[in-house]
Amino acid sequence: MKKIISKIETAAKKAADKFKKFDSKVKLGDKLYKVLMILTILWFIYQMFFFAYNIKYNAAPDEERHRRLIVLYSERDNLSPFFPEQTDNFQFGDLTRNPSYLYFYIMGLFLKIPIVFKYHLIFLRITSIVTSLGIVYFFIKTMDELTKNRFVKLASVFMFTNTIMVPFLGMAVTYDNLVNLMAVISFYLLTRLFKSDWKSKASQISSLWLLIWWVINSCLASIVKYTYTPLFFIEAVVVGIFLMKNYENLIKSAKDWWNSTKLHIKIPVVILLLISIVLFVERYSVNISKYGNPYPDCAKIHELEDCFEFNAYKRNWELAADPMEKTQISIPGYAVYWSFYMLNRTYGIFGHTPYIYKNNFMVYSIVAVVGMAFLAFVRLFDKDKTSDRQNLPFIIFTIFYIFVLFYFKNYAEQKIFGLTGLAVHGRYIFPVYPLGLYFINHYLTRFMKSNLLQLIWLLCICFLFVYGQFAFFIRNAGEEWFRYGEPRFVVNFSDESYFKNAADGEWMGLPEN
Repeated sequence: MKKIISKIETAAKKAADKFKKFDSKVKLGDKLYKVLMILTILWFIYQMFFFAYNIKYNAAPDEERHRRLIVLYSERDNLSPFFPEQTDNFQFGDLTRNPSYLYFYIMGLFLKIPIVFKYHLIFLRITSIVTSLGIVYFFIKTMDELTKNRFVKLASVFMFTNTIMVPFLGMAVTYDNLVNLMAVISFYLLTRLFKSDWKSKASQISSLWLLIWWVINSCLASIVKYTYTPLFFIEAVVVGIFLMKNYENLIKSAKDWWNSTKLHIKIPVVILLLISIVLFVERYSVNISKYGNPYPDCAKIHELEDCFEFNAYKRNWELAADPMEKTQISIPGYAVYWSFYMLNRTYGIFGHTPYIYKNNFMVYSIVAVVGMAFLAFVRLFDKDKTSDRQNLPFIIFTIFYIFVLFYFKNYAEQKIFGLTGLAVHGRYIFPVYPLGLYFINHYLTRFMKSNLLQLIWLLCICFLFVYGQFAFFIRNAGEEWFRYGEPRFVVNFSDESYFKNAADGEWMGLPEN
């Protein structure tokens, strides 16, 4: 008996020693992961401030148009987000039924504060930087729900924050940053919702909260930028299927939520929910019922001559009316053009003409990486891959959004205008781009089981995304990109001309209005 007890004690001691070693490794791994993640985010912040201070104003896509729209909203006498009629300002296109207005309206409210308007470009760019950091935060939170693999999370965040168009766009005055943030928030809310078990009362109430915030977020995101609606649609379909399986629990949880939530909490939430739904319905249901399109043609609302004041509309109208025969390209053929345009304008920078910067080094490298990931992806339905089942809804979201962008937006416009590269921009794919990077790294781990291979891959992407992106841009971009004709590596906000220009309502040649 004593020998048996002694053997048990010895085995227990060995197990405890092994656990201590394992625990110390886990803690060391956690610390290293946190340090590397913090350094990655700090480097991302540096890149955004570098671009914000050194790049010429309006090099970022549509920055001047977005800023002027914000100023227009700020100068209105009332607080309504609506333009009941439009008699001027047609250089912005239609303002009465445009579904993409919420960003300009919210920022316009801030600009009504005199001190904010005085330094409004600085304020708007700082707001964009904070919003971009929010994208990274909720991207990490989403991956925390999908995987425990620290390598996958670190590699995905590193690739995202070092994709040069991300910090470049991330500092700019544009509604893209806000809608990209809201897209990632929706993914985070849905990862938690799909993991709900609905077994306990507390879990049911928590699930209903997630559903409420998802509806609010999605409705408002759709009036920040109308291109969010395909993502909202496919998410609604998947959420609807999920809720059908939990219909009885949903009804019960709604009653429990109403009875258990304090009045001063549920009333504001219900009001916000109703406002977001009403704003969404007001814009899209009226547009579809009255004009037959969620984003109606300007000429259906105003005189054609007025619409021609908006340069993009006039260009598209003239291209469509051009009697020259349009070159018809098959869908597979156009897919090749589209893929390389999208890659070049994601891993290069496509700002305003002539600010075009291409990076074929990155394009071919990413093609190789995606190809490797696809080889692993074909094993998606392996029965022992439980993580694939929770990834499946988000794979559906990503593929559906890319398909709508490719076929109903870009390919449809190619057939009308006859130009392969028109309106094919990397930033249009950014609502699902973080998910795409997560899937690439998640499925690459099926080739990289050992820590050594994962370390080698991290070193490869460090070289690929730092040397091949930010450093490559600094070496190859012409002086036309920069404020003073050459790159400035030190972000120095003590520059007197910076504050003087901002105080005068000018920054990089910015006019007062």
